[in-house]
Amino acid sequence: MSMRLSRHLGIGIAAVLTGWVAPYSASAEIKLTDFNGMWSGSGKDRNSPLESLQQTSCQTRVQADLRRMKSKTVCDGQAGLHKEIVLSITLDGNRITGDLSQRTTVRGSDASERKGSVSRTKG
Repeated sequence: MSMRLSRHLGIGIAAVLTGWVAPYSASAEIKLTDFNGMWSGSGKDRNSPLESLQQTSCQTRVQADLRRMKSKTVCDGQAGLHKEIVLSITLDGNRITGDLSQRTTVRGSDASERKGSVSRTKG
C-alpha cells in the first residue's frame, strides 16, 4: 500500500510542477522566486475516497531562490480534517528533483503520513 501511495504522490508532484511551468514555457521563463510569499485558497477535500467531502481552507508559505523551492501548506476542514504538506524541489539545469510529505489527521483518528519523490529531466 505505501509503495502505491508513494507512486501517487510522485505523480502528484510531477503534475503540480508541470502545471506551474507549462503555461509559461511559450512566453517568458518563470522563476521559482515568482512563487515566494503566502498563498491561500478554499475548496473541498477528504482524507479518503470513502469519506464525505468537507469544506476546507488552506494556507501555503513558499520560500524560493533561483534553484530551490520549499513550501508548507496547512489545510483545515470544517469536519476535523487537518493536513500539512511539505514540498521541496531543486532545479539543476534541465533536471528537477523533489520530495513531498503529507501528514493528515482527522478528528478522533491517528495521524497518517505519506511521502513521495520525483525526478524528471526536460528534453
